[in-house]
Amino acid sequence: MSGVSVNIQIKRGSFQLEASFNLLPGVYGLFGPSGSGKTTLLHILAGMGKPQKGEIFFNNTFVYNSS
Repeated sequence: MSGVSVNIQIKRGSFQLEASFNLLPGVYGLFGPSGSGKTTLLHILAGMGKPQKGEIFFNNTFVYNSS
């Protein structure tokens, strides 16, 4: 699949984020309440953070795999 495929889990203290989605090329928005993990997710996708578990593909290429 061309685009982005994400299936990750991250835990920091009492905060836990689980995200699983597939995106085709295009323009998307990310919204939610304060503290819901928007910035954390964007940092992970930009390579500025690392999840504890999961995998991230960009254009059929692994960019992160916890196993």
